Amino acid sequence: MNNFLKISLLVLLVTSCNTKTNVSYRALKANNNLHTINLSKIAEKEELSIDSVFYEPRYITLETTNQSLISEISKMIVRNDTIYIMDASKVQQTIFAFNIKGKFLYRINARGQGPGEYSKIHDFYVDNDNKQIGILSFSEIYKYDFNGKFIEKLKLRKHYLTEVTYSSGYIYGRKDAYSGFSGKVYAIKVFDPQGNLIYDDYPEDKNIMNSPIKNGRSKTHLTIYNDKVFFHPFYNDTIYEIQKDNIKLFLNVDFGKYKISPKEMNTILQQSEESQRKKYLKLVNSTQYVSFGITNLVMGDNYLWLEFPKSSLYGCFYSLKSQKIKLYNTWNRNSKNFFFTPRIFMAVKGKDFYSYIASNDIMTMKKLYNDPKKRKQIFSNLSDKQIAWVEKYMVNYTLEDNPIIMVFSLKDF
Repeated sequence: MNNFLKISLLVLLVTSCNTKTNVSYRALKANNNLHTINLSKIAEKEELSIDSVFYEPRYITLETTNQSLISEISKMIVRNDTIYIMDASKVQQTIFAFNIKGKFLYRINARGQGPGEYSKIHDFYVDNDNKQIGILSFSEIYKYDFNGKFIEKLKLRKHYLTEVTYSSGYIYGRKDAYSGFSGKVYAIKVFDPQGNLIYDDYPEDKNIMNSPIKNGRSKTHLTIYNDKVFFHPFYNDTIYEIQKDNIKLFLNVDFGKYKISPKEMNTILQQSEESQRKKYLKLVNSTQYVSFGITNLVMGDNYLWLEFPKSSLYGCFYSLKSQKIKLYNTWNRNSKNFFFTPRIFMAVKGKDFYSYIASNDIMTMKKLYNDPKKRKQIFSNLSDKQIAWVEKYMVNYTLEDNPIIMVFSLKDF
């Protein structure tokens, strides 16, 4: 057994010292080609010129109609030449579909209490095999075709799912802890298209699942790319590849001295919710620790991007081929040619990483642009192409318009 696997298992054992059940992995596979990202030495002001990582971005203006008004982008999926956007805001609770040029195609908005209607969107997936969209609502999956017609509902409430994705005929879900159990439970669930459970794995402690620290962070732990499903758990710097009958170690992030020890983590989890929140805020603002591991992850062709907090937020690109990294502080993004620089990426297609500009951010920059003094100070270094974009799209932009998608093509490294 390699050292990494020993460490991974130790974390699970230590954080469950007070459990009443003895749940172990069902089918954990080692990986002789395990990737490791060494982040044990992080400069406090890690800066990276965005220009050295990406080519000039492309912008996709999402068509704004009465049927396509987006309040917020909660999740984005890019499949073939379609951009799917989940708006989980109180106003919408809708899935929107646009073509790759931003033209509105259709939406699924079936909020209600009747047959074929859901009350709230928690997650969604795209099934291109059967041309369906699955919407997760209170651990039930509502299936619709690409025209928005209701097909069926999978009743999975006993599994307490908070996330779902789809790959090669199977539905993958992540379980939360809102059930009457003590100790550990399998957090990963795999279902057939009819909703029958065929496999579950990854034992996770209820204290971790229910921790207010976890609930205050990213709720996205499942990532899919090229029909492969990946999982990064809370307080575990490991990325796993999930298959229909096993999980395999895929990548380890080595934070070295910056990782909170299993002993200290277990001490935190035994405290009251209020004490955990206070400890979390203290650690988030600390430069001593990385606060509980990976928060976001997207996968692409030979590259991945992950984010983690350490007093600030850091982003890291990793090449699966060259095993090189590009590390940067997301708040120290230098660029002469980028009008908007990305803080978070939500989807990948090939080597194209997708982000977006929120309406409020555009309006803030528009206000600066309309001030002659600030315009000269902020916009003087932009390329002619970027200035042309500003003049074409931003000057006439209003709060009634949809967010704008940014597409960044990664340079090989």
